[in-house]
Amino acid sequence: MILPASSALALASALAICGCSSAEQTDSGPSDADQLVGVNVGSKENVCPHFESAFVLPQTLAPKEISTIDVRATDPDGKDSALQYSWSATSGSLMVLDQPTTKYQCDKTGQQVLTVITSDPQGCRRALNIEISCVD
Repeated sequence: MILPASSALALASALAICGCSSAEQTDSGPSDADQLVGVNVGSKENVCPHFESAFVLPQTLAPKEISTIDVRATDPDGKDSALQYSWSATSGSLMVLDQPTTKYQCDKTGQQVLTVITSDPQGCRRALNIEISCVD
């Protein structure tokens, strides 16, 4: 973006105050009020992915029964298909550890917590805990 020097300096000052970016002035000859400067509006900050929904069926199950869990995550500044997933559980077995959909099997009664972490290619991670009741 090319702006007159006076406008560019005002923009650069505003950006410096908010901490949003830095400004660079190009050297294109003598300095005067009509000199043009290039303003680097800054590098884009990475926005972490976030979970939009979780589906658990059934949410209450007996040991050795299987539940299907599906989460939906999006990456506001990237491709959703580039997100990576990692599942863990306080107890029991998860059948798929690296996809948004998995199956879970209880191995003991009680409240179990399944955790799914999604991360974008820049390494920003977001976790979601899902509770499942394992009953006799």
